[in-house]
Amino acid sequence: LIPGFTVGIITNLRMSRDLDLRFLPGMSFGERKLYYNIPVVDNIIPFAERQYDYSIKSTFLDFPLLIKYKALRINNARPYVIFGGAYRIDISKSASQDLVSLKRGGYYAEIGGGWDTYLQFFRFSVEAKVSIGLNDQLGPGPDHTQRQYYTDGLRSLRSNIFTLLFHFE
Repeated sequence: LIPGFTVGIITNLRMSRDLDLRFLPGMSFGERKLYYNIPVVDNIIPFAERQYDYSIKSTFLDFPLLIKYKALRINNARPYVIFGGAYRIDISKSASQDLVSLKRGGYYAEIGGGWDTYLQFFRFSVEAKVSIGLNDQLGPGPDHTQRQYYTDGLRSLRSNIFTLLFHFE
C-alpha cells in the first residue's frame, strides 16, 4: 500500500431525492511498485544495495462519472453508496529508458460507500472507494539501454486503487 494524494472538484446533478449523477474531475499523484524475485538493476540509476522492487511514479488526470444512491437521512447524517466508471490519463514523463513502461490511459470500474454529515454551512463527506483496472496498462519494453526481461516477465499489468476521500460541499 503506497499512499498518494488527489485534489479535484465536484459536479453534481440531482436526479431524484435519493439519486445523484456525479462528475469528479481531478489530479492524482501516486506511485506503483513492482516486486520481482530477482535483483532489479537499473542501468540509468545505480543502486547502492540489492533491490527487488521497481517504483513507477505517476501523475493522473482523473475523469470519474459516478451514480450516488443515498439512504434516508438520520438526524444530520446520510449514508450512501457510489458506483460507476472512470478514465485516467497518466501525464507523467514516460521515458524510453524506464525498466517498465505503462500506457497513458486506463479505464476503471469504481464502487464504494460513504457518509454525508450536514453541518451548519457545508456538507462534509467521508468516502471509501475501490477502483478496479479494466484494461492492460503494460506498455512496450524499454530501448536497448535497459534489460528487456523486467518487462518480458509480465503478461499484463492492471491497477487496483483504494481511495479514502474527504469531500467539502
